[in-house]
Amino acid sequence: VVDEVRIGVVIEVPAVAFHLAGVAVEADFLIVAVDGLQQYLLCADRDNLEVADYSRIYHPSLFRLLAQVAKDARLLGKEILLYGEAASDPLRLPFYVGAGYDRICVSAVRSSQVRQLLSHWRSVDAEALTRRVVKASTSLGLQKILLEAEH
Repeated sequence: VVDEVRIGVVIEVPAVAFHLAGVAVEADFLIVAVDGLQQYLLCADRDNLEVADYSRIYHPSLFRLLAQVAKDARLLGKEILLYGEAASDPLRLPFYVGAGYDRICVSAVRSSQVRQLLSHWRSVDAEALTRRVVKASTSLGLQKILLEAEH
């Protein structure tokens, strides 16, 4: 007998990300599928070799949307999780923490690397990084901010 069943909503398409309050009422927690969200937001199929590079770009719109989704989840009182290959990207990890993601789901083979990397970051520093990232106006500028923070 199950005492409690928690229901989560997966946020993978921009329409859901932009209408979070409407779907959050149906859920106990929210999960952002970062790879899918990036693919659909940038209209670049990650499985199509001709456009796959576009789906991996560090686009400012994606980072702003990820930060907004985390902020909206907090305002709605919902736990927010992040998963996907990009969730374990060493350059992006501090941004995710600074944006307010409660949990980051990564593959077992990457978990020790993720834990080690995050152990070097204080919340206040990750939040400062996130504020800088969401102000970036170009992909190159955003990537530069993340690269500088890595060292």
